[in-house]
Amino acid sequence: MIKRDYEDIFGSRGSMVARLSRYEHRSCQVEMAKAIEGAIEDGAHLIVEAGTGVGKSFAYLVPFIEWAAGNNKRVVVSTYTKALQEQLAKKDIPFLEESLGINFRYALCFGGENYLCKRRLDRSWQQGLFETKREAKEFEEIMRWGGETVTGLRMELPFEPLDSVWFRICRESDLCRGKKCSHRNECFYAKAREEQARAHLLIANHHLFFADIASGRQILPKYDAVVFDEAHNLEDVAADHLGFDLTNTQLKYLIDEFHHPKQKTGFLGRLHKLKNKSELIVMANAARQAGDIFFEAALDNLGGKAALSLREPNRIENLLSSTIEQMADAVAEKIEDIQDEEDRDDLETHVLRLRGWAGLLSEFVEQKREGHVYWIESEARPRAIKCHLCASPVDVAPHLKKLVFDEIAPIVLTSATMAVGGTFDFIKRRLGLTGPQEILISSPFDFEKQTLLYTPSDLPDPAREEALHAQSISERIGKLVEITGGRSFVLFTSYKTLDRVHELLIDRLSDFQLLRQGDFPRWQLLKEFKKDGRAVLFGTATFWQGVDVPGSALECVIITRLPFAVPDHPLIEARIADIESRGEDAFMGYQVPKAALLLKQGFGRLIRHRDDVGIVAILDPRIKTRAYGRMFLDSLPQCREMKDIDEVAAAYKEMKSHNVAVE
Repeated sequence: MIKRDYEDIFGSRGSMVARLSRYEHRSCQVEMAKAIEGAIEDGAHLIVEAGTGVGKSFAYLVPFIEWAAGNNKRVVVSTYTKALQEQLAKKDIPFLEESLGINFRYALCFGGENYLCKRRLDRSWQQGLFETKREAKEFEEIMRWGGETVTGLRMELPFEPLDSVWFRICRESDLCRGKKCSHRNECFYAKAREEQARAHLLIANHHLFFADIASGRQILPKYDAVVFDEAHNLEDVAADHLGFDLTNTQLKYLIDEFHHPKQKTGFLGRLHKLKNKSELIVMANAARQAGDIFFEAALDNLGGKAALSLREPNRIENLLSSTIEQMADAVAEKIEDIQDEEDRDDLETHVLRLRGWAGLLSEFVEQKREGHVYWIESEARPRAIKCHLCASPVDVAPHLKKLVFDEIAPIVLTSATMAVGGTFDFIKRRLGLTGPQEILISSPFDFEKQTLLYTPSDLPDPAREEALHAQSISERIGKLVEITGGRSFVLFTSYKTLDRVHELLIDRLSDFQLLRQGDFPRWQLLKEFKKDGRAVLFGTATFWQGVDVPGSALECVIITRLPFAVPDHPLIEARIADIESRGEDAFMGYQVPKAALLLKQGFGRLIRHRDDVGIVAILDPRIKTRAYGRMFLDSLPQCREMKDIDEVAAAYKEMKSHNVAVE
């Protein structure tokens, strides 16, 4: 790889400045690009914390584009969300394609279930699987859209379809007929795969990446290197995909797809000449009834809790697996009697699905996987309670080391929030990274001039006096909103506290538009917040990260409580127990660092541009009154820290009058 002078690209007279009117030269961006170039040359792993404003996407894209195109290599660029994927593929990379003068190819990658399957669309029409008027209406709209769309991607639908509709018409790997499919030449997924096979860059997301790892690398084309952007989320995403999640709705879909008791539809509904269909109907009804009994028992175990860890196997009697197996056996015996090859193949796949589901249920009940935690979780849905049976590895580090870091090099992990207290020790330990190259690149923004950090210590302790804390912070939030004239994010760790504070402030803040998470979709709340210019948004986890509101629409971020993970959630509880079993301090070694990273994310919502100014308020006194508070503060950029609300008001007024900008 020829050493590149990145000043030619990112410098004050580089190609970026020539093509992008608002582009600003940042020496830290050059520093990051050089570090990544070095890791590529060494075939090494590299951790980069790049503060807000570094321009990290360009800093990692440029060296990897040059390496991949020049050496005919393939690189996976994995982000946390589909929105970030699209920004890279539709904005950042096309810009670089014009600027760099390098001939390279790239492809946006989504899992197969995101694509419409025309074969399944046609067959669903024949089978009439849809129960309600809403399902039927959505299906008709998708039928029309399917004749117009170029990509067949779910996200490009003009509405969000019900899962009960989409998952009967989307592409699924085990139902794909490949070259035998009558719709092969118009298959959206096949066209996407062909584009991926020609690409130097695969723009994926963490969920797809780990789905590929869990499948034995069957989803993405073979690749030579990886960039993990927003890498602070890797542990939790990996845990999801290296475990499994069974639900009562999955079982309902499986059985209804075979035979629906009310609509008389499904496979059996169209196999008119099949002998002894009544026997199969009896088996399907028996499986459905056994499922109802099993999941009712599972929910009874919860005892009203949202989640419950199962500490010993066979806590729930499992007659369901054998009943599903019997149904699968009965269906398998009838397959030879079916004349149509497509019907026969679909039914064979259905048998495999039934057996696979029954096998995983046995694994769950008997807790067969070593080093895993097993739990039950409930989720309120409009029509019924959804029950989850979850299994996840307690510690993903050995799995990631074996399946990812020992197998692939180079790998770059980057985020604005990777270090805790100035070191990467926490993230390395949690991900199983040994001996990576490391670089911590500070933001080019001047937080001392641009940000006021308000950390009062005179508020009630939220862990000891939760109700009083909610009452007290409501008064303080009201003052802060009045100081900044709205333009505020109020970030919570629970919906309960959010609703309580929102209720307490409705009258006081009647001059402002109060936007509450849950009242509208996330995108709609953000759109309205930016449009209003003086709004106040009340949000939980989804607004702590991945939200970009540059400019004067957001000038105050209020963090109501330090974002500790709920310690009694089964997975968190198991991780804490695992750490303590090794004689380590789980609170200081896991809970505090994890919360510190999320606090950094929340803090990072405020300053998105060199001209932005504002206030970050942390209304949890523990950041000042507890010894561990120092770790939180040391993980944040240096700001002007204040304890008095009147002092904050005066400093904010002065800051605005000077219209501070970073030189």
